[in-house]
Parts: sequence; structure tokens; C-alpha cells
Amino acid sequence: MTNPTPVPLRELFEAALALTPTERAAFLDERCADAGVRAQVEAMLRADEGADEPVSSERLARMAQALGEDENVPALPAGSRVGAFEIVRVIGEGGSSTVFEARREFEGATQCVALKLLRQSLLGAEARRRFGREQRALIGLQHPHIARLIEGGVSDGGAAYIALELVDGQPITDYARERALDTRARLRLFATTCRAVDAAHRALIVHRDLKPSNVFVTADGEIKLLDFGIAKLLADEADAEATLLPAFTPAYAAPEQAAGGAITTATDVYALGVVLGELLTGARHSPAITPPAQRKRPDALQAQTTGRRLRGDLQAVVSKATEADPERRYASAGALADEIERLLDGRPVQAQPQTRWYRARKFVTRHKGGVAGTFAFLVAILAALGVALWQAGVARREAARVHAENRFIAGLFDPLRTGVQEGEVPTVRQLLDAGVAQLGSQFAGDDATLADLALLFSRVHIEIGAPEVASELAERAYAHARAAWGERDPRTWAALARRGEAAYYLDRYAQATADLEQATAGMRAAGTRGEDYAFALEDLGLVYAKTGRSAEAVTAQLGAYEVLKDSGDRIELATVMNNLGGAYLAAGDAEKALQWRQRAYDWHVAHGLGENRAALVVLGNLARVKFGLGRWREALADLDRLLPLRDKVAGGNRKRWTVSTQACSTACWLWQLDKAQAYCERALADAEGESAPARPRAIVLGYRGALRVRQGRYAEARADLAESNRLLATIEGDNADAIYGNALDLAEMVRVEGTPDEPLAALAPLLPTPQNQSKRAAVSALLLARFALACAEPGAAAEACRDDAAARAENLLATLRAGHPYRLPTVTALALRSVRRGDAPAAVERLRSALADGRSELGTDHPWVGEAQAALAVAAAAAGDSALADEAGRESERIAALLPPDHPLRRHLQRAR
Repeated sequence: MTNPTPVPLRELFEAALALTPTERAAFLDERCADAGVRAQVEAMLRADEGADEPVSSERLARMAQALGEDENVPALPAGSRVGAFEIVRVIGEGGSSTVFEARREFEGATQCVALKLLRQSLLGAEARRRFGREQRALIGLQHPHIARLIEGGVSDGGAAYIALELVDGQPITDYARERALDTRARLRLFATTCRAVDAAHRALIVHRDLKPSNVFVTADGEIKLLDFGIAKLLADEADAEATLLPAFTPAYAAPEQAAGGAITTATDVYALGVVLGELLTGARHSPAITPPAQRKRPDALQAQTTGRRLRGDLQAVVSKATEADPERRYASAGALADEIERLLDGRPVQAQPQTRWYRARKFVTRHKGGVAGTFAFLVAILAALGVALWQAGVARREAARVHAENRFIAGLFDPLRTGVQEGEVPTVRQLLDAGVAQLGSQFAGDDATLADLALLFSRVHIEIGAPEVASELAERAYAHARAAWGERDPRTWAALARRGEAAYYLDRYAQATADLEQATAGMRAAGTRGEDYAFALEDLGLVYAKTGRSAEAVTAQLGAYEVLKDSGDRIELATVMNNLGGAYLAAGDAEKALQWRQRAYDWHVAHGLGENRAALVVLGNLARVKFGLGRWREALADLDRLLPLRDKVAGGNRKRWTVSTQACSTACWLWQLDKAQAYCERALADAEGESAPARPRAIVLGYRGALRVRQGRYAEARADLAESNRLLATIEGDNADAIYGNALDLAEMVRVEGTPDEPLAALAPLLPTPQNQSKRAAVSALLLARFALACAEPGAAAEACRDDAAARAENLLATLRAGHPYRLPTVTALALRSVRRGDAPAAVERLRSALADGRSELGTDHPWVGEAQAALAVAAAAAGDSALADEAGRESERIAALLPPDHPLRRHLQRAR
């Protein structure tokens, strides 16, 4: 008999996998004449049908070698390095990777991670591009219940690796079994899991391999999902070189996944259903890979650990989640979470037929204490049906009102109603004016509708930069809401919060604080925890930050984040992240501010919203934080990119002056004075376009004054700074930062052109106290150093000097990162003080190091570099190094020559030598 044509092992395995056990035996008899090949196929089939935990590395190596795809992970002893990470120990092995505990030194601290060294090599350019693309998407996935992907890379040998948050916990099923959790506790854990999965789905990331070993519970009872989206890194439908091994666990795979079909969010919903059944009963079913005749539904499985079968609502929920047809499953992981919460509350679940008797029975179950005996039972049923009918009537009335509101808004686009000729396109403001004008006549006496529409129009007026109109509308909305629903209704509190928001944008901080504190307290008392409550907390946090209550600002914004983090509103979640960054900045924690604002911007980009108005606001705020951290060039690059984009974005004119002013200031400090001049003039024009221009104009004039100081136009600078201070004195709120900045520029002019004793008098009022010096660490260090230098001058008034100024400056200097621009002028002043005190050699070494460090951000032509070179010339001459003194003097002269001939700073540099 002629042997069959040899078939590749991969094809034999995949063909056998699709058959029943009985069919497989006959198939292997026919196709595997070679006993060795048959043994390999049978071993692979046993591995596939075994427990869901990973295949050992030894078995994996044999399988890969047999298939001609031997890409095993090398054994790495402790101390080996992969990229920047040092291996500590092996903590797990799987079919696609070996997992190590690893660590690295990162930003001055030791960072421990779970390092996955993937078995799939990425030697091709396209494979590396795909890996990088998927990795970037996963890094952007931030959620408290999802283990974070930190970074990834490719080793010199082409092996891909990824570093993830190291989670100390155990699989959800083990956690529940060891603690003998009751059903309610298990359901609560599972609901949290579903919310986390839903958040990732909204970020357009599917897990693909959900199973108990990827749902960890920490010792504190917190859910952490592992390996979210990692399967996408290992297998891509469009990648012909994808790994042989399936990027999923067959026991939890949906039918379409096992069949090689499209992977969607429904795939994860199916796996969640399997996990739920196993969590509740201790048994697992896997119909996706079991022949139809042998499949069992979850309720037919006897529990191995809980002694319980699934019945009733639990059975219905698991069955609906694991429907073979994806269209018949829950629409999302969030919908499954909602169903679990209905179970926990004793409410009817959507998986059951919604009969009246079923709903009545659920009512009785929820109110057992009030239902006793047959008569009470019947009364309860009738009451339940009556409530249902009453609720249906309310729903019909509410629907009619919403329909009327929608018709009204749609009617505004009728050109005859908006007051423009046929064929013309009405402006947004024309539409709004027309709508506001018609409110009273269209809905007279209908307080609920008037409250809704006034709130809507108020919010839109805030967005287009018309806070006065928004304030009037919010006042009307609040009055109508009280009339419609009463003082303590959540909708009334929402209207009051809107009034507070409008007051905030009008700089009426006292009113804003009162309204928003009352509204948030009322919402909490009423049990409101929805988006209206989150929005009110956001606005309250903004007010607190403006009025110096920075710790309370952080608390308020964190509260808003907790409410919104699992919502479907992507833009609003990014907004609260941005606001949280602002709160941390107000509290003096710039690093946390940068982290939260970067998360906000990355969130926008990850969802394809990187150029919408909200994202551009965050980009401007990121630039502000970077500037505060001394990353001036990065900040200016962000702003140069931002302003042209904002010109193209609808609604982009609102508060544009803040960005153009920021660009003016950043260019000014980098001594790019022509660019700064253009941005300052643009900022003034933007400020004049604001509906309440006093504060914007005051701020912009202060920055233009700073620019004129650097241009050497001191008389004009003094005029700008004086007008800025005059306007600030008329504006409510905390203007201390702006007033302080103006005073710094006035002191700079005194330092440059004044007599030697004048800097003491100018600087003394500006010196920080030991309690508040860290809030402005960079500026405080420079002021203290220059004050200490002035005190070292011959004839300085001893009674005016503080002995600890230099020591405090040194302490603050140590907190600034290497390369921070403020380090150079601070070291310059301290080094000159050392020269005055007879320690020139130490001053020389210190200045040379500071110059090398400072040029990275300031460049070679910045006047601060010129001042440092002049100081180096003085120090070197005092130390007897004439060659260095000459070289430094020439460099100082070169930089001074770049300034206009009559610039006061040019004369100052010449005097300094």
C-alpha cells in the first residue's frame, strides 16, 4: 500500500483539532503512518485540551522545534539584562513568553516590573512596526484596575519584550475559593472586572485572552487585569508571519475566535461569561472547542468548589454572555456589569423574559420585610404593577417634553425663525440669540422645559466665551428648576452648579465657591453620583485652585475623576485629568501635574481626538508645566505647534490669549525676542476679544513688560508693569502670582542699571519665606543667591542682610534637575559671592560645570550665559588663570555685542568684567 503524501505537522494538528475525539482517531490512523509524527500530534492535542494554564517551556520548545519554528526564549539567569532591565527571577512561563521579575533604575528610584520575553522574534521591519504601533496603543491604556504596560522593545537578537506593572495577587477564582467568598462578594469583584474591560473597549483595545489567571485580585481585594491587549502583540490577522501558537486560551475562547473569525468586544464578553460561571460554581464550560453533541451549559455543571449549580437569574446571565451568536450576547462589558449590578440590587435582569409576574416577584424579593402573608403578597403585586403604570406615565410625559425640546432646537435652524434670509447660513451666535429670545414665548409656564433649555444655552455660551449671558441663563435655569422640581432635587442642584460655573468664568470667585459648595453638598446628600456631580466637583476644584485652596482643589478633582473614570465620556475624562494636573500644579507638585496632563493629552491622541479643542487646551497646559520644570525648548515647540492648530478649530477663540501669552513668555525667557514680540502683540489682540478683558489685559501687559525689560526698553517696561498692577488691583481673586512676576521684572531693571546698594532694597521684599520657598523653587533660589551676592558687596548694609540666604539658595538649587535654566544664573551669583569671600578656585570649577549644564537649554548666546562667562573671567583672574580669564572675557564680550548698543544689560556685562 502506498503511503499518503507527507503533510506538514501544523496542518495535521489543526485538522485534528477540529474533529471530535472519535473522529480524530480515525483521521490519525489514515494520515499518520509515521508513529513518531502521530505521537507529536497527539501530544499537541493533549496540551490543547489540558488545563488553561501555560504550557511549560520544555514542551513548548519540543512543539516549536517539531513545527520548524524554534524561537524559544533563552534561559536568562538572575543579573542578565534585557534592554534597560536587570533580570531578578522567573515568575511564570507560557506558550508565548517567559515572565521574569525585573528591575531598573528609573528617575532616581528602583522600578520593579513583570518583564515578558516573547517567543516571537521581530526581525522584519513590518513586524517591528506593528509591534511598536500596538505597544503605543497599550501604553495609552490607563485604568486603576488594569495592569499598566510600561514600555516594550526588541533585543539585539530580535526578541520582543514588554515591561508591565508588577502585580502581587492571585487569580480571581483562587482568591474567592481561599476566602470562601459568598455569591454577592464574587459578583462585586466580577462587576469591577467588567467595568475595567469596558473601559479598555472604549479605548478600542480588546483583551482576546480573558481567563482567571489574567484577572488578579490583590491582598487588598483590588481587581487588576493582566495582559490587556498583549495577544494583539503576538498575533495579527494581517501578519503572515504571526506565531503558530494561538494568542488565546481555548477553554475561554468564543466560537468565532476558535474558528479564526473576527475578534471583537463580543469575544471578551464571551470569555467574561465563562469566567463568571467558573467563579460562581468552580466549574468551567468551553462550548467553543467542544463538539456540539458533547456541549453542556453552565447550569448543568456540578460545582467542584462551591457545591452550587447555576440557577435562575445567574444561569440566565451566564447563558446570555456565552451565546454562540455574538449578536445575542450582552452588547458590551459595561452592559454585563449593569446586569450584575441589577442582580446585586435584586432587580429584574435583562437576560430573563420581562413578564409582569417576573417583575412582580423581583419586587417582592426586594421588599421581603413589607410582604407578609397571602393578602400582603397580593397587595405588593398590585402596588408593583401600579408603580410600573405610574412610571410609564411619567416616562411618557418626560418623552413628550424631550421631544418638544428637540423640535425647538431643530427649529432654530429654520432660517426664517433665526431671522436670516433664505440661503444664508446663520452663525452660532445668531442661533443662540434666536433660541434665547423664543424661550419665554414658546414654553411659558413650563418650568421643567425652561430649566432644561436655559441650562443647555448657558453651557453653550460658556463654550463660546460669553460668560455674562451664560450667567443670566444659569440664573433663569435655577429659578425654573426650583419651581419645577423643588429646592432639593438633583436637577436643581445641577442648575445651581451651572450658575457657579458661570461665576467662575466671570472671576466672581466668592459666588462661584458658594454656589458650587452648596450644589455638591446637596448632590451628595441626595445620593447623586453621576456626571452632573462630577462636573460640579471639577468646577469647584478650579475655583479652589484660583483662590489658593490647592489641597482642596486636588481632593475635588480626584473626586470628579473617580466618578468619571468608568463613564463613556472620553473628552470629559481627559478634561478632569487635565484639571487634576492643574490642581497638583497649584499645590506645587509639578511632576504630578505633568503626569496627569500628559495622560490627558495621550488619552485624546489614543482616541483620534488629538486636534480637537479640548486636546489643544491640554497641550497648552502641558507646555506650561514643562516651562515650570525648566524644559523651555520643549514648551515653546508645543506652543509653536499649538497656535496654528487652534486657528482651525471651532470654538478655538475662547481664552486664546492664555496660549499666546504663554508663547510670548516662553520665547522671551529663551531670548527669542522677535518671536516673543509677535506673540505678545497677538496676545493683546486676543485679550481685547474677550468678553471680560480686564484680567487678560492685565496679565498680557505684565508679560509684555517682561519682554521690554529684555529688549532694554526700560521706560516702556515700567509703563506696562504699572498699568498691569493697576488693573490687577481692580480684579477679584488671587492675583498674587501676576503681581509677584511684575515685581521681579522691576527688580531686574534695578539690578542691571542701579547702584550697588539698590539691589538689596529691591530684592528684600521679594525673598521667599522658608515656608513658601519651595512653591517657586527655581525663582526662589535665584533671588536668594542674588541677595546673598549683594550682601557680599563692600559696604552692604549688614542689618538688611540675612545670613542664611546663600544656604537656602544652595538647598533649593539641589532640588532643580540638571539642565534647568535657572541653575546657571543661580550658580553665577553664588560663585561670585565665593570670589568676594576669597574662594576663587572653587568658583572657577563651579562656573565651568554650570556653563556646560546650562547651554543645553539656553544655547550659547543667552545673556545668562554671558553673565556666567563674565563671572568666570573674574573668578579665573582671581585664581591666577589668565588664559581662562581671557577666553571667558572674550566670550562674554561676544554675547554682549549681540545686544543693541544702548541696551542696559550690555553695559552691565561690561561692568561685570
